[in-house]
Amino acid sequence: LWEYSGATVPTDEGIIVVPPLQHRKGCLWTDVEIPSDTMWLINYTLQIPRVEGGQFGFWFISKYGAQGNLAGGPQKFDGIAILAQVAQKEDGKFGFYLNYFENDGTKAINPEDISKNGVFVDFSRRAPFQISIQFLKNKIGVYSPMHTINKGIILEAFLKRDISQNYIGMTAQTDYYTMRLDLLDIKFDVNLKTAARHSATMKTSPHSAKYQPSVSRHLRNSNYNLTLKEADEFEKNQGIVNDEKNIYQLLDVIEEINKANFDVASFSELNAFIRNNILNYTQKWQKRTVKLVERVQNTRDIASSAFNYTHQMMELFRDTMSVSVSKANSKIHDMNALLNEIGARGVDENRELQEMANEVNKHSIGSYLMYAA
Repeated sequence: LWEYSGATVPTDEGIIVVPPLQHRKGCLWTDVEIPSDTMWLINYTLQIPRVEGGQFGFWFISKYGAQGNLAGGPQKFDGIAILAQVAQKEDGKFGFYLNYFENDGTKAINPEDISKNGVFVDFSRRAPFQISIQFLKNKIGVYSPMHTINKGIILEAFLKRDISQNYIGMTAQTDYYTMRLDLLDIKFDVNLKTAARHSATMKTSPHSAKYQPSVSRHLRNSNYNLTLKEADEFEKNQGIVNDEKNIYQLLDVIEEINKANFDVASFSELNAFIRNNILNYTQKWQKRTVKLVERVQNTRDIASSAFNYTHQMMELFRDTMSVSVSKANSKIHDMNALLNEIGARGVDENRELQEMANEVNKHSIGSYLMYAA
C-alpha cells in the first residue's frame, strides 16, 4: 500500500527515508482511504542514528506524492502537515521542533517557520522512538512516549479542513547539515486497507533525490561551525578583524579545519554509507547470482543425464531390433529351403508351394524389420 521515491532506500530492518548526504530528500505515500466518521490513529516508529540537522514531516494533503523544499514536501498544499526541524540545543543534546500547519493551498510556508513556536522534543540516537497522530472528527493530537512533558502530549489542534479525500505521506530532507532517518514501522489502529476512491501512483512521475537549496555554502563539510561563523562575521564587519578574539578561538578554528580535511581525505561519510548499505545489497546479489549459477548447472546436469539415458535406450533398442531381424531372416531362410526341398521331391506338381516361397521372399517381414533397424 506504500510507494517510496527520491533518496528513500528499503533495508532489511526498515526504510531509510533519507540517507546522511547533503541536499537529499525522500518520501513515502499511500492511497488508503482516510476515515471521516470515526476515531483513528497512525503510529510511526522512527530512529535517527546519525544527526546534524534536517527536516521531516507527516502529510495529509490533497495531492498524492507532492514534493518540494519544505521538509521534502510542498510549500503550498491543501490539507494539514505536521513538520519537524532537527536541531541541537546549547547543552549538545539533539531533538526536533514539531509544529502543526493547516493550509488551503494559497499560502506558502517557509522552512524557517517550522521551528517558530514549535514544541521541542528530545530523542536518543541509540534507540527508536514513536510518534502517534490521533484523529477524532474535528480534532488532532500528536503524542510521543519520550515527551515527558504534559503526559506525552506534544500538540493538539482543531481541524478546520476536511481531509477525508486527502492522501497520507511522509517526507524527509537534509540540507547543509545531514541526518539519517529510519522508518522502522507504521501501524494503524483501524483496518485501512481499502484504496482511496481516487487512487494514485508515483510511477509516472518519480521524485528527484536532490534539490537545490536557496542558500549555497562555500564550505560544504558539516564540521565547519566556528569557521562559518567567523566568515559571516568577517563579511559583516567588511574585513575588519575583531581584536577581542583570542588564541583559543584560533586553535578551535584550526582544529575544526583539520577535522574537515581529514573527513575529505578519508571519505568517511561515503565509506560508512557504502559499508552499511550498498555493500549488504552487493553481497546479497552475489549470493543470489551464485545460487542461480548452481541451479543452472544442476539443470544442465539433469538434461545431460536424461540425454545419455535416452541415447543408451536407443542403442539398446537398435541392438534388439538387429537381433530380432537376424533371427527372422534365419527362420525365413529355413522355411524357404524346406519349401524348395518339398517341391524338388515332386510333391508340388502345380508349383503352388514354389509360388508361396517366392511370396515369402518377396514380402518378407525381415525386410521391414531391417528397414526399421
